[in-house]
Amino acid sequence: MQSRTQWSALVRILVLAASAALAACGGGGGDDAIADAGAPATGTPSTDTTGTPGTTTNTGGGTTTTPTPAGVAQLGTQAIEPNQITVSGTRAFFIGRDGSINHNQLWVTDGTIDGTKLVREISGGSIQSVTAFSGGVFFVGSDATASGALWFSDGTNAGTKLLKDITTATSENISMVGVYGNRLYFTANDGNGRELWTSDGTAGGTYMVANINPNPAGTNPNADTTVKAGAFFNGKFYFYAWYYQPNTFTAYAQLYATTGAQGDLAQLTTNTVSDSVLLDFDMEVYKGQLYFTWQSAANGIELWRTDGTIAGTQPFFDFVPGNGNSYPSHFHVINDKLVLFAYEPGVGSQQSMWSTDGTAAGTQVVKSVDLGPNANAMVPMNGLWYFPGRALGGPNPFTLWVTDGTTAGTKEVSAVVRPDANDFERKAVVVAGNKLVFMGTDGTNGFEPWVTDGTGAGTLMLKNINPTSGSYTATVGAGYVVAHNGKAYFVAAPALNDFHLWETDGTTAGTVEVKPANATTTVNPVGQDGFGIKVPNPVPVLVNGTLVYRAQFTTTEGRLWKL
Repeated sequence: MQSRTQWSALVRILVLAASAALAACGGGGGDDAIADAGAPATGTPSTDTTGTPGTTTNTGGGTTTTPTPAGVAQLGTQAIEPNQITVSGTRAFFIGRDGSINHNQLWVTDGTIDGTKLVREISGGSIQSVTAFSGGVFFVGSDATASGALWFSDGTNAGTKLLKDITTATSENISMVGVYGNRLYFTANDGNGRELWTSDGTAGGTYMVANINPNPAGTNPNADTTVKAGAFFNGKFYFYAWYYQPNTFTAYAQLYATTGAQGDLAQLTTNTVSDSVLLDFDMEVYKGQLYFTWQSAANGIELWRTDGTIAGTQPFFDFVPGNGNSYPSHFHVINDKLVLFAYEPGVGSQQSMWSTDGTAAGTQVVKSVDLGPNANAMVPMNGLWYFPGRALGGPNPFTLWVTDGTTAGTKEVSAVVRPDANDFERKAVVVAGNKLVFMGTDGTNGFEPWVTDGTGAGTLMLKNINPTSGSYTATVGAGYVVAHNGKAYFVAAPALNDFHLWETDGTTAGTVEVKPANATTTVNPVGQDGFGIKVPNPVPVLVNGTLVYRAQFTTTEGRLWKL
């Protein structure tokens, strides 16, 4: 179990490092790529009847000709190299620049040319960490007078305001945790060490929640509060954070809850196990209580629950009796049961699927099948949940599985395909109401787009876009899929470092490249430079029924396009 934990930690560190590096280069964040299920529709191939067929040159497998989807258009010419495209309400905010500004600024679009405009120039500054909130966005901005300050914008010049200049240090000082309830939570250092802060979008409503780790000058210099995001339950934000013992470097993870009011903080656990990693720790609201992964000296890492009070925070089930660790994680509520993955006693280094009805007697193994590492979540379709799974008892690969939360309803869909397990929920979307499009490999070909209708016979590769090495390259933003109007959109490379936007209706004939008829850029139209190599941009986001994305179809620098 320890080797699995260490390997998962290493994988996550590498992914986070790659994401951070891309963001530093102006690349879009991972959140840009979150799939929207869209509205189911009959999937028919879309062709551009006014243009000419698009041609894709594939260095690994010759040349293929495909129709070009209609409606591809550029959203003006002013915004250069748009990135971190973030939907908030009926608009999308993004970072970009125009010809007169050499640094990134905040822009907004409603999916039309007239509605795509510069919101405000922050003189000599820069913008990072765009986060959606109440129809507007928070962001971290730096200008000539404030470095690493928290801003909020409602999409207008007058409504873009500096909320709090927390420190004169670099903008990396602020780290977004997320929006829970009606408040943003983040960590920042105002000179007292990094602590939990919150904002409601106003200057008066931006403050430190509480000083979890008091850090006077000269004592405990590394005792910064690190927050692991949790859940919103009964009007409170629940989260994990590390408390450092005074005048030592010993850290103890604890579970906290806050309403967001200044000074309101409740510590719900008393953990005596130091230096907890909290790898794969999860939370889920179920039947009026918050179930969460927790560690104790007596029981190890097991399943706990809380009603929000200290007295009501108790161990719920010890999957591996004694002080062994079951690492319960990946919680889902399926058909009125809480379904999760945890180790079985004496089984070995693979987890099993469990379910509970909230009672000890009703907690049992569903099936001895492990969830793919870093899969994060299962994907629902027609009352069933799909996931990359592996039966216990060998080094067999992760294949496509499905479950309804019962033993009889948990089974392998296809032993042929091996889905990409990393961020599976962002690489698998439902199209045409009854087809799941996802990235996978058959072990012979590389990772390509696949589709399933939930049966083995209906599970097949949609198109072998790059027969040489696979069209999905494991770099930041690649392989994410977004759904809209019964079709799926994804970034794939027909050749090395040559990223293109594709559309599929779930059929081979309807899997085509997306580009305008007048495209002049034939190599890497949706890729950008990163560390001297080409990396893909995230797939489009949905704004008022329009897909918006970055591409360089007719220019040498990226522009904002729509479909």
